Amino acid sequence: MVSTGRYRAFSAAQIAAVVLAAVLIDIGYQATLSQPAAHPALAWISLASYALGFITLAAAARRRRRLDGLVAGGFVLAFALQIAIRVIAQSPADQYGTDALAFNHYSAQVLLEGRDPYTASMEPAYREFDVPATVYTTTVENGLVLSQSYPALSFLFYVPFVLLHLRSMLFVELGFAAVAMLLVAFIARRGYKALAVLVFFASAEYVSFAFGSVTDVAWLPFMILVAAFWNSESVIAPIALGLACATKQNPWFVVPFALVHWAYIRDRVPVVRNAALALLAFLAPNLPFILWNPGAWLRGVLFPMLSGAIPNGSGIVQLVTSNALPFPVAWLSWIWPAVFLAGVAIYALRYRGTGWMPFVWPAVALFFSPRSLQNYFAYWPIVFVAYLVSGNGYGAEAGVRGAPVPVRRALAVAALCACVLVAAALATPAIFRPLRGMQIARVRFDAATGLVRALSLSVERPAGEVRGYRFAVDTSQNGSVFWNVARVTRAGRGSATVELRAPGVPAEVPVSEDHGIQVAAYAASGDVVAYTPSWMPAKAAIASMSALHMVCAQSRFSALPVAVPVAWKYAGGDFAAGTVACAARGMRDGILRFRVLRPHGDAWATAAVSQLVAPGSRTVSFWLKPGADSSAGPLPTHLFGVSIVDGLDRQFYVVIDSALHAPEFLSSGSFRYYVVPGRIGHWNHVRVDARDLRGFYAAPYTPVIFAVMDAIHARDAQRATDDEFGGFGARP
Repeated sequence: MVSTGRYRAFSAAQIAAVVLAAVLIDIGYQATLSQPAAHPALAWISLASYALGFITLAAAARRRRRLDGLVAGGFVLAFALQIAIRVIAQSPADQYGTDALAFNHYSAQVLLEGRDPYTASMEPAYREFDVPATVYTTTVENGLVLSQSYPALSFLFYVPFVLLHLRSMLFVELGFAAVAMLLVAFIARRGYKALAVLVFFASAEYVSFAFGSVTDVAWLPFMILVAAFWNSESVIAPIALGLACATKQNPWFVVPFALVHWAYIRDRVPVVRNAALALLAFLAPNLPFILWNPGAWLRGVLFPMLSGAIPNGSGIVQLVTSNALPFPVAWLSWIWPAVFLAGVAIYALRYRGTGWMPFVWPAVALFFSPRSLQNYFAYWPIVFVAYLVSGNGYGAEAGVRGAPVPVRRALAVAALCACVLVAAALATPAIFRPLRGMQIARVRFDAATGLVRALSLSVERPAGEVRGYRFAVDTSQNGSVFWNVARVTRAGRGSATVELRAPGVPAEVPVSEDHGIQVAAYAASGDVVAYTPSWMPAKAAIASMSALHMVCAQSRFSALPVAVPVAWKYAGGDFAAGTVACAARGMRDGILRFRVLRPHGDAWATAAVSQLVAPGSRTVSFWLKPGADSSAGPLPTHLFGVSIVDGLDRQFYVVIDSALHAPEFLSSGSFRYYVVPGRIGHWNHVRVDARDLRGFYAAPYTPVIFAVMDAIHARDAQRATDDEFGGFGARP
């Protein structure tokens, strides 16, 4: 090998700069894939990201003093660009991806109305913020979580933004993520700022969770401060810990470690001072609600531990839910507290070598929990990085000697409790008789919807012993719904067949070649008894609709694009006011009747129902019975028909005009009409091919929005519409 000179080592900032360049170049590609033709701003973001990436790559070749800070700022900008792409391409507004954010937003509204969020039902939040039914938190008692279950600061954050009439609190969540990044960059020692901020790009979930309504990001800035000032004599760490605990329950697991830590450093900082500051910070936002209704507040904040939510997650519990290693899920309810207490005991016993445990062990303990969702673990690496890169964190415990008496006592109590919990877990099988050999033997589809409506289970258990169980059907899309037991029959000696049936169309389950379905059995006590192996259908087994009928039902799985229009999205007020109604005649489950009153002033009055339809269908046919002609043109006054939104977010109206003899395509400004001839006051069978809609773009992976709408403008002479939609495919 030929040497070309003395080797010059790269700095940490140069390595981080190369990574930043790769991230920016990838962001440029992400923007390119997000339909810049529909959103021209994405083209500028793409080009800017590529340019910054190339500039950063060139800058990484030289070692500069200011490079570390510049690269850290570049990572913050890259995070903002990723968010901007999603905001532009997906336009988040009123729909939340978790019930937690919906409940927090609604709780802020309830508080401003003068009511206690801990005594109010959160059910209206599901409708107001259009929460997908697949993310509802279901309990083993076949119920939904309908109460505020977080400490008060979790929703007090949003009160100012509700007063400012901010439409979506998603942007507040994104603000928490940005603050967390800036804090990490600020507290990191010189030379490590860029590498510290790089952790936010170690997982795509950090962007997805912030954008997807995961509220854990709200406690992250506080815990970064706790970790950064862990060994400092400053009051920042205890106050920040109290505020983090006042936001959500995850930081509660740091409190026992903090008490042990403060006991060790009591010669520098009084334990009582830190404990009092943390308690006051926790009580400041919560005390008014404790005094308002102590029982409601206590039930709320303890609800996540006591609610009996359906086991789910990526921790140890997946061995059971995947049927890889069936064991009693009840074990985990005892094991995870034992693991946590064992960690506290180890920290107290070997304090000098385990300074990292307060910022890692909460995730380890929750990994053994029956509910071990990814957001329980995702943010602890960021907290740990803050502990490592700050001057008041990592390694400061090395000079501490000797465990004080309070710590030794706490160690003994923690070890004893851990032993008791493990013993309780091992005693569980004495009262636990699991179902064995439970498998899905047969699946039946609903011919009108193409969804699974019934199935048969084979169980290695006498029929008499199976009758007391309840069964829930689970899908890989985080959906779970309880089905009725239609019949239990004896299949053989010591075995039984259980027939399950969906209680209605809303509970029917979608299935595909990629995502199977499972069935979970629950005992009367609420314990999970068994899971079936996942049932994966062959391509021929997936049913499709024999005739495109309309079903007047809100599907439990309405967030999933299905191959046929089954689940309609609508405004509840339209049905309550009678503007839209299901008529009890005509189709399988009825027809939709629209009656819209003419508004006052220069305004529109509208009513609509809509449905996501999976891409791929080129032709659709449906039945319309208009009460009057639609007016297609630059100044329409009445529109009744079908609105179809293509992959570029362009809207096409299919309406009827009785004066026409042949279909016409009209375009006027932003309005695009496909006008077909028909009769007023009679049923008209309308057939539309995508080629009839000039310029219609069917994106290969983007569902088409299909809506039935009725709209009347104040300029219209008639006082009200009287129109009906008769469904798809077959004559009513």
